[in-house]
Formats: sequence, C-alpha cells, structure tokens
Amino acid sequence: MGNAEQNNDLVAAHDLAIRALAIYGFSQAKSALTGRDRLTLVAHWENTVYRFDSDHGAFVLRLHPVHGRTVDTISAELRWLEFLSQKGLRVPRPRLSLDGDCAAWIADEDSAKARICSMLTWMPGEALLASTQNMEKVGGLLASLHRYGNEPLSLFIRPQLDFDWLVGERGGLGYGPNPLDKLPAEYSLNRDLAIPLIAEAFAIIRDQGGEPIPIHGDFHMNNLVFEGGVPTVIDFDDCGMGLPHYDIATVLHLYRESEEWSDLLTALLKGYSSVAPLPVKLLETLDRFMLARRLCMLMWMAAKARVDERMRAQLPNMLNNLKRLLIVML
Repeated sequence: MGNAEQNNDLVAAHDLAIRALAIYGFSQAKSALTGRDRLTLVAHWENTVYRFDSDHGAFVLRLHPVHGRTVDTISAELRWLEFLSQKGLRVPRPRLSLDGDCAAWIADEDSAKARICSMLTWMPGEALLASTQNMEKVGGLLASLHRYGNEPLSLFIRPQLDFDWLVGERGGLGYGPNPLDKLPAEYSLNRDLAIPLIAEAFAIIRDQGGEPIPIHGDFHMNNLVFEGGVPTVIDFDDCGMGLPHYDIATVLHLYRESEEWSDLLTALLKGYSSVAPLPVKLLETLDRFMLARRLCMLMWMAAKARVDERMRAQLPNMLNNLKRLLIVML
C-alpha cells in the first residue's frame, strides 16, 4: 500500500467511523463547543483504531477487516472481556450498540470497504519499558488472565491458537506459508528449520496433558498500559484457545538476546507463580514457543507485505530475529 492509497483508505475509514458512532448511540463526531474532531486515529494496521472522546468518557472504536473475522468472533472476544472484568481484572469493557450487540457490520456504497465495528472503554495509562519490577507485575497479571480463563466460557467462538494456526498450513494467523514462497529462499529455509522444533514443543505439552485455554494471543509490553504502577492489558484482537506457554513466550521473546534476559525471565516467572502455578514444562519448551511467536509474526507480515510497503520494509528484521533464535537452539 503506497502513501496515496493509504491516505485514501484512511479517508474512507474515517467516514465509516463517523457512521459507526451512531450505532453506539453517539450523534456527534465533533465537539459542539470547539468544533474539534472527537475521533483521533490511534492505529491503522490490521484494524483501524480510533480514540473517541465523548461527553461521558473516552472509548476505543475499532474497524475490523472482514478477512478472517465475523461478527460472532469479535463478539466472543468482547464477551470474554466482560467476563474478565466481572472477575476483577482491569481490562477494556465493551460498549453495546443501541441494538444490544457487541459488534456490527458497517459499510458504504462500496461493499468492498465493508468493516465490522466494535467499541470498548479506553484504558488510561502509559506504555512502559520492560524492567524487573514491571515484568514481575506483568507476570502476575498474565497468570490472573490464565487462571480465570480456565473457567468454562460458553460461545467462545475464537481461533484455535494451535500449531496449525500459528506456523502450520494456516500459519501466520490464518494466512498460511504461501507468502514465504514469494520471498528469497532463505525465508522458507528458516521456516523449515524452525518447524520441527516448534512441533516438538506442542507434542511435549500434549503428552503432559496440557490443555488449551482462552489466551490473549498478543501479550507484549506495547499492549500493556500502566497507571499508578498497575498494568492493564489491552488489544485482545488475537485472543483464542491456546496454550498459556505462547502468551508467556510472546511477552518475553524480544528480550531473549538482551543482557537483561535472565533477570527479566526470573521476574516474570516470580510474578506469575505468585498468582498461579507455572504451565507444565514451561522452561523446557520456552525457547521453542518463542520461536513459534517469531515465525508466526514473520508469516503474518509476509502476507501483509504483499500489499503494504510498511510491512515489506520490516521483513528482513523479522527474518534476522528468527535466525538468531535458531542459532541459539541448533
């Protein structure tokens, strides 16, 4: 996606966002007092995300692409958030539409630009860098998320974050391995080297009786905001049924080659184990699940890079991340 195309896409998304506000009971996209736009663009990647400042508080308005998503899957995410909030976790809560729905279709005359919209409460706070103190708190938060996820949850219509969905035939969050075939041979070669190691990790956990539970699926420091030193996790867009090992690997893998690795690992495990038992065979398989995270993101980005030059520019770095971890493990 070039700059001109991206700008046109953003204009179209903003128009849809204004129309979506009415679905949730808001009639004005601009302040009656100042005339300023109440919609502020936050992100334009997989979803187009806005902050909406209403007279009654701030909200997150999301416009979801229709690829791989349905009203039912997004509604399931939001129902889980409501469930977690009722358990006492500080997480975004859904705002229901005027019809009582969590998510709804929104489109204009061009049906190709149809989106699914959803709205949540805005969680105040700021993103912080990883430190031993912060990582211990993050570990406790993640354990709480996993502990409550063990309770029965009806109608959790979400992806199975298993081997196939992450790195297999539907890998890269549903896009599959084919995009790697369009890149230089070293991309597919490194995938082939990583696959047996990742498959072994899933086999080890399966043999130990490990069962999938609802997990966040994209749990990292940029999806955490701190207020008064207390972390809140946001952006549950990738949540699904998976192994808790993957969430732990996701928050830790970026620090695997850093000098602080041992301290950060120890801090996260201390925080996690203070709330819930560590997942079975976690330390034995952690590198392999970190490898799964890096390969999954490489495959996802390769798919997106076909139409988005921002993603294309990041591919060499993603490949190097994968290769560095493979060197440690092979």
